[in-house]
Amino acid sequence: MTRDPITRGFTLVEMLLVISLIALLIALLLPALQKSKSSARAAVCLVNLRQLHTAQQLYADEYFGKVKPLSHALGGYWHHALARYLGDSNYHLNPNQGQWKQEPLKVFACPEALNDPVGGFGTADRVWHWGGGGQGGYGANLWLFTRYNEYDFDFRFPRKHFFSSFMDVDRTSSVPLFGDSNWVGSWPDSVDTVPPSLHLGWAVHEIGYFMGRFSITRHDRSVQLVFVDSSARRVPLAELWQQRWHRGFAPVEKTVP
Repeated sequence: MTRDPITRGFTLVEMLLVISLIALLIALLLPALQKSKSSARAAVCLVNLRQLHTAQQLYADEYFGKVKPLSHALGGYWHHALARYLGDSNYHLNPNQGQWKQEPLKVFACPEALNDPVGGFGTADRVWHWGGGGQGGYGANLWLFTRYNEYDFDFRFPRKHFFSSFMDVDRTSSVPLFGDSNWVGSWPDSVDTVPPSLHLGWAVHEIGYFMGRFSITRHDRSVQLVFVDSSARRVPLAELWQQRWHRGFAPVEKTVP
């Protein structure tokens, strides 16, 4: 008479060893998965910026090479004007309904900054909320925009620094158009200081601080910019001071802690 073989189960030590190995594998894989997700979000961000450039190009083609004139009127800012070229012709009439979460205006926000606004200025991971209507995660280089008469006699915004036309900007590969920002627009200058918090950036409307609106660590101590020539790329924060933001911009070396 034969006996059935005795089935041997796992001991407690063996089970703990297997669990430990699984935990170790997860710990090793998580950074790679997070990096992969971050890379995917960065790729979407670049696509968004290129779409904004295309919309701006269409606007300029229609308005004799100009960009949207700077206006603080309700429904009168650049994101309102470009919305119709992105597929929403009614956005400027009612821009406070969270359209940045929906198609086709998801392009107004970087996938790394999808948290709801809590005030005016945004952060590295939160969209801004503009008082004239609308939310988003990108800011415009306002040196490319037609001067607003409010600034005609304001020494902070010298007339000679503004580009006269979107179509005739020289060295276009170094002139930013849109980029990751904690505010809807800015007038960066080489004299501007680095903000103490790279998560918050500067939330100050004064000379010496405007670059700080773009100085946020949204993409691993970098932001992404689209330039007038339609090229788009990641730019380390220290290199923001190397771009040609306005006609008289003098690049400087800057240390970002």
